[in-house]
Amino acid sequence: MSQLHEGLNNNGCLILVEKILGNDSLFNRMYIYLYYEFKKKQGYSENELFQKREALKNVLMPYRIDENINLLKKCGFETIDFFLNGITSQVSSQLSLINKSF
Repeated sequence: MSQLHEGLNNNGCLILVEKILGNDSLFNRMYIYLYYEFKKKQGYSENELFQKREALKNVLMPYRIDENINLLKKCGFETIDFFLNGITSQVSSQLSLINKSF
């Protein structure tokens, strides 16, 4: 990240797209559930999802938003802002469908 910051032109911009963790593990489990349901609707099999999950285990380690902010500030970024992608509306519209056993 420091190298990215140093390589930016004056007034340059880094657009970082990251999977993040929420502050609440219940929501994290719901998001994961919704993500896998979305992927199944896109035609992925249970086996494909399992293989990808195993391949990324202990490799892709998502951070919470505050951890990402701290990392970016530590690397020299001063102005940090967020935008939301289309899945947020899907998540909010499907929360009522989630089983409370999470």
